[in-house]
Amino acid sequence: MTSWRALRSVSEHRATVALGALIVALSFLVGASACSESKAASSTASGAMGSGAGICGDKELPDCPLQNWMKATLRSYLNANDTVRLAGSLEQLAEKAPPGYDGWRETALTAAKAARSGDLPAAKSECKHCHDQHRNRFRAERRAVALF
Repeated sequence: MTSWRALRSVSEHRATVALGALIVALSFLVGASACSESKAASSTASGAMGSGAGICGDKELPDCPLQNWMKATLRSYLNANDTVRLAGSLEQLAEKAPPGYDGWRETALTAAKAARSGDLPAAKSECKHCHDQHRNRFRAERRAVALF
């Protein structure tokens, strides 16, 4: 049987962890807003924050947000030949196209249409086309930014 003291200890630990996460998030926001004093500083800060360099996506690091979403949804549905869910997820991805990434939305919708019709090779081809067109820039600018 779990004692009241043990439950209280777990609750206090969770509260401490949550408070720590809040402090980190607030310090990040304060630091990011402090960098907006000059256009050059803002540009440099947003590039460093969005790139995810050293934060995610590399071999020894956790996946970046979009990378994680693609593995958990698109790859999973593709491997299961679940064309209906794959098409729906590609349509969601189309709606989350970042500003300035020309062709992202259209390519994702074309891939969704191919998936919906059961043409997985065509859907994969559209995915490859989008990756070839946008991956390097996205990694440099927005890698650590969550789209979902």
